[in-house]
Amino acid sequence: MALSTVRKFWPGILFLIWLSVQLFWWWRGGVRTGVDSALYIDQAHLIMDGQLPADRGIWYLGYSVFLALLFSAGFSLVGVVHVQVLVSAIAVVALYGISNRILEDERAAALAALLYCLWPGVHEWNFFIYTESLFTSLSLISIWALLQAGLRWKVIGGVLLLACVATRPTGFCLLAALAAMGLSQLNRSYPRGAWVAGGLAILAAVMLFNAFMQEATLPARYAAAEVIYPMISWGIAPAEGIDTSGFSGPALWDILKFSITYTWYFLKLSGLKALLFIAHAKPYYSVLHNLAIVLFLLPVYVLAIRGYRLCANPAKLLVLVYFGVQTAVVALTSENWDGRFLVPLLPWVFMLAGLGLSQALPLRTFWLRQKTASERPMV
Repeated sequence: MALSTVRKFWPGILFLIWLSVQLFWWWRGGVRTGVDSALYIDQAHLIMDGQLPADRGIWYLGYSVFLALLFSAGFSLVGVVHVQVLVSAIAVVALYGISNRILEDERAAALAALLYCLWPGVHEWNFFIYTESLFTSLSLISIWALLQAGLRWKVIGGVLLLACVATRPTGFCLLAALAAMGLSQLNRSYPRGAWVAGGLAILAAVMLFNAFMQEATLPARYAAAEVIYPMISWGIAPAEGIDTSGFSGPALWDILKFSITYTWYFLKLSGLKALLFIAHAKPYYSVLHNLAIVLFLLPVYVLAIRGYRLCANPAKLLVLVYFGVQTAVVALTSENWDGRFLVPLLPWVFMLAGLGLSQALPLRTFWLRQKTASERPMV
């Protein structure tokens, strides 16, 4: 196939790849539920009855409202999955637009979208009654809208971003990344204001973290060497002689106290959790699953690091902070057994990997030519 033909039909090729992955997951299991699905569904019915979620459910208000709206419109769980798949398709377009805007390279943007479509681990969650699919898609669509010119798009992006963050508690990691970008820009013109705003942002993050983790009993989980939730210990034996009776304060205070008291043990435990989170491989995954991660995802990380170094746009800070904050949260708490905490980060990794790949391959004569910033349309 001639390169010009590939370029002409590239959107169609991407769509066919994306559609094939969706059909594969539908064939594998159709609508799927997990331990937390019942919580979201119950909270949705409460909302339909005019009641607000309470306790732990409030942290997933956005997703419960999403389900309540669809249930009220007559959708079943199958319909919910269809909507999640549709929103995921829009997110692919949004990822291309964000990448084209930030990277200023159409080739890199196209490759970012390709990597996103190729990795099945992202799209698997479109078929779960879980927050991952909607959160990941809304994060891309909202930031694409915020990057557009015009007040209307800013308002739409802001509303979608609020809905996104309300979908799951780790939404504050995305807010932290956006705040870091804003503070970086503010620091150039008003350093004192940036310090004040940064202090307030950190205080808000601490309060949110403590509020969400108030019933988590983290020191007891540390003592049991929980690496993967729920209570899976791997690579580190549970510690002996650790007294957790004196830990009853706010979550971050207990973490600080534990890390000072049992420093080496805490560092080993946190480091292993961070490593498993980033590597994404798990000892109980199949050999084929772990092999796919090693052959696809790990090279993507290398390309993303290269892309980060090549990217001249300060907006790349969003990816670094987002990835760093989410990794820190996992290191301080636990990695999840199904690895789903990594899913919302992967589109941003693919964006930078697209740039690294476009510069690593002989693509100067490829189907997409790189445009200068003056030529580039607003996408």
